[in-house]
Amino acid sequence: MCENDFEEGEDASTLKCKHQFHPDCVKEWFKKKAICPVCRASARY
Repeated sequence: MCENDFEEGEDASTLKCKHQFHPDCVKEWFKKKAICPVCRASARY
């Protein structure tokens, strides 16, 4: 998972658990798992 901080003006994907990630980074994670990489909450809507 990406560990880079957000830069001003960058897009962010917010999961229902409220954790935010870079959209391209979290898409790669979701190819493997459908859970939040931080809290392990389900990322399915």
